[in-house]
Order: sequence, then C-alpha cells, then structure tokens
Amino acid sequence: MFALFKKNRNFRALAIFFILHGIGAGMFGMIMMWIIHAMYQNPVYTGIAGFLFAVPFVTSFIVGPLVDRWRKTAVLRTACFVQFCVVAVALAAQLVYWPGVWLFFVMILAFSLASLFFRPAQTAILPRIVDGEDLVKANAFINIVGVLAGTVVFVGTFSMMRDGNADNALLYAVMATAFGLALIFSIFLRCDEESATQENEIGVVKMYLRELTAGFVYAKQGVFMVLLFAGVFQAFFADVAGVNVPMFAEYHFGSASGYIILAGLTMFGGMIGSIFARMVDTRFSLGHMLIVGTMLAGVLRILFVFAITNETLHGVLMHLMYVGVGSMVGIFHRAIVQKLPPKNLVGRVDTMFTTLGASAGALGALAGGFLGARLYSVDAVFFIHGAVYIILGLGLLCNKKVRALPALKDLGSS
Repeated sequence: MFALFKKNRNFRALAIFFILHGIGAGMFGMIMMWIIHAMYQNPVYTGIAGFLFAVPFVTSFIVGPLVDRWRKTAVLRTACFVQFCVVAVALAAQLVYWPGVWLFFVMILAFSLASLFFRPAQTAILPRIVDGEDLVKANAFINIVGVLAGTVVFVGTFSMMRDGNADNALLYAVMATAFGLALIFSIFLRCDEESATQENEIGVVKMYLRELTAGFVYAKQGVFMVLLFAGVFQAFFADVAGVNVPMFAEYHFGSASGYIILAGLTMFGGMIGSIFARMVDTRFSLGHMLIVGTMLAGVLRILFVFAITNETLHGVLMHLMYVGVGSMVGIFHRAIVQKLPPKNLVGRVDTMFTTLGASAGALGALAGGFLGARLYSVDAVFFIHGAVYIILGLGLLCNKKVRALPALKDLGSS
C-alpha cells in the first residue's frame, strides 16, 4: 500500500490532494450540522440542512457525461476552489456579524453543488492513475492517511467545544487552510486522459444525449441494478438517522462533547474499515463481503443504541465497529464502480448511483427531521436504521448476481 505511494508519482500527488480536501470537506459537513443544531435546537432545521447537502446530487446523472468528457484534473481544481470560497465567506460572515440560518443553508447548497462535480471526477480519475488490481490499495491508503491527518486537526480544533463554547471563526479558518493547501497541491495533479474531440462530427447536444443514455444503459446491466436498488434504501435511512445524530449525541452525552466523540469515532471507524478492506479483498468474494457487511452494519447499529443506553464505553465501541464495517462495504462498492465499467463510462455509472442515492438521501433527511421532532425517543430512529440494513443484507443474499460477484482481482476478467 505504501509502496504504491512511493513508486507512483501521480498517485502521490493525487493522494495528498484528496487527503487535504477530505479534511476540509469532512469538517464542513460535521460542523455545519452541529452549529445549526446548537443554535436552533430544531430537528426540522437539521433536516433541511441534510436535505441541502444531498439534493444537488439528484442531478448527478446530468453531470456524469460532462465529467467523463472534461479533464478530471480541471474539474477537481475548480470544485475545490469553489468550496474554498464558500468557507472563506463563512469565515468573513462570522467575523463581521453572527450569520443566520438562511446564510448557512445557502452556504451548504453552494458547497454541495461543487461536490456534485468533485465526486464523479474523484471516482473517475483514480483508475487512470493506478492499475485495476491496485484500486483497493489506493482507496484504502487515501482513507487511512486522510483519517490520521484529519483526526489530528479535528481533535485539536474541537477541543474547545467541550463546554459548548466553540469559536466558529477558528473552525472556518482551519477548513479554509485545508482547502487552500489542497489547491496548492492540485497544481501537481497529472493523469493520462483524452479530450473529447467529436464536436465536428455530430452536434454537441446530440452527443451529450447519446453519452447520457450510455450511462443509463450500462447501469441497468447485471449486478448494477441490484446495487442501485440497495443503495437507494441505504441512502434514505442513513440520512434519516444522520440528521438526528446531533440530538442523539446531546441526549446521551449531555453536551457538545458527545457529538465530538461520535464524529471522531466516525473518522477512526473509516480508517479501520480501510484496513479491513485491504486485509480481506483477496481472501473473500465481493458478493460475500457486501452481504455480510450490510447485515453486520445493521446489527451493530441496533447494538449501539442498546449499549450506549447502559454503558457509554460499550456504545462507543459499537459505533466504532459500525462505521468500520460500513466504510469497508463502501470501499468495495466504489471499487466495483471503478473497475467493472469501461474507463470512459466510470463517471456516468458513478453518477447513476449518486443521483438515485442523493434523491433518496434528500428525502430521508427531511423525513429524519420530521421523525426527530415527532417520535417519543430519538433512539427509535436508529433502531429503524439498523433493521432496514439487516433486511437489505438478506435481500442481497437472495440475489444470485450479488452472490456470484468474485474477488476484486477477478472482477471483469471473464
């Protein structure tokens, strides 16, 4: 894994860029959700925030053909610059006056629109830099090192939140620094990619529609439809639970420190999932890992609620294991999207998943805000989340196409 970082110069530059960008983007998502919850104590507002984080990705299928045609390095640089500007505006607003909830909503929407282009370019560029058999190694390395770097910054910056008195300006400054450094390292991004040059043969609009259709057609083949179906339900209920995490943490921990703990554990859990993925990617089939991982994540989600009610330490361990398993499943899912389709279709196939997942996630965020304000206990939301994952895992088990998925090294070889 580290040998790949040493020997591949292009991957080295890409990894550093992704790590720095991930620090800023990860902090933005967590901080904005907590600030809105802390300021207004209204689950409906956190639901709207979750909706705005997700809703731009509903149009991902439109962006896919564009990303496949454009230079991935230019897309990544531009999206990162827009996100840097959003954080800079947040910092300036915080220093000049106390921003209201509507400014937060606008900033979230603008940030998510930039991510709409960043994510498919991020997925599509890696197969052009590393070989197919090294995709899990590359994804795992980026996740592990990114988590280690992000944890240091996150813990240091959020230490002031123990008493609920966070200096929001400092938080925005740290995010702006991460995005600024990412922009500097983006100068060194290089990859082999061809520019689209067929405009002279057929009309641009006609070509775009043809390329858009190609993404839909390929995503309907084989195992992709099953994974799309499962992803829709996962995204919906993940966001139902996600927008209620600030309230859940405050209820069980009594202060902002609870949210800090769960957010920090999410980082460490992602690193553990990356390590697990690297350990098992050649030992077990992708089908088995997706099935077992999905069901196990559901079981751990339910145990998390039971455990944290009785013993905080046990609950913390359950959450750590849940995030680790979920991260591992996500790495395998991304590897399938990166390796199975032709390289010139990766962006379009990825955005098919993103579009449907975002549509479900946006609705889930609104539903989560409503449920959080109506249910007798926020714990019920997480019980529902876990139960749905167990049912989805059983559904994947009953599908022959999923069970037949080979190990990653054999994927697409026949």
